[in-house]
Amino acid sequence: MIHVNLAPELEIEEPNWWVGDAIVFGLSLGAAFLICLAIGALLDSKNNRIEAKINKYRADARSLAPKIAKYKDLNKQSAKLELMITELSKLYENEHKLLRPIVWLENLQRMKPQGVWLSEVSLNDFGKKFTVNGGGESNSLVAEFIRNLRSVEKGSYVDSDPRTWFAARGIQLEQVGTSAGKSASGLEGLPRFTLNFSSGDKSSGQNTSGEKSKK
Repeated sequence: MIHVNLAPELEIEEPNWWVGDAIVFGLSLGAAFLICLAIGALLDSKNNRIEAKINKYRADARSLAPKIAKYKDLNKQSAKLELMITELSKLYENEHKLLRPIVWLENLQRMKPQGVWLSEVSLNDFGKKFTVNGGGESNSLVAEFIRNLRSVEKGSYVDSDPRTWFAARGIQLEQVGTSAGKSASGLEGLPRFTLNFSSGDKSSGQNTSGEKSKK
C-alpha cells in the first residue's frame, strides 16, 4: 500500500509552526479589546459630560423658577397699575369736563374790563365751544376785553390752578353793532358784540405757544 503525505513541508519540518500565528491572533484580539475599551471609555466620558450639562440645565431651571414667579407677579402688578392709570385718566377727563364751564365763567368775568358787560354766555360740546353776547361803553373797551381773552392762550400751565388749564382758541368776533339808549354815564349808541371761541386744554409744563413755562 502506498501512503501519500499531503501535509506542507513546513508542518513536517516545524511541528510548532502555528505558535507564531496564535501569538499574532492573540495580539490582534488584545488590541481590538483595548480599542473597544478605549471607545467605551470615550463614550462614557461623553455621556457623563452630557448628563452633567443636563443636570446643570435642570439646576438652572430650578433656580430660575422663583425669578419666573416674581416676573409673573410683576406682570400682574403692571396690569393693576395700567388699570389704575386708566381710571385716573377717566377721572382727569371728567374733572376737566366738570370744571371747564365754571372756570371759563370766572375767567370771562375776571378778564372783562370795567365798562364791558356780558348779557349772555352759551356753551355746547361739554363746554368746549362758547358764544358770548355783550356790550361796552366804547369800542376800545370791547377790544381790550378781546385782547385779555387772547392773553389766556399765552399763559403758563399751573397744575394747582384750574384757571390756567384751558386756552381760548379760534376767537371770532361774529357780530358788532350798537345798542339803542344811553348808558349810566349818558353815552348813546353803545357797541354790542357776539363773540365765539373754543376752549382747548393746555399741556403740563408748557404754554400753548410751545415754550417752557418759567418757574
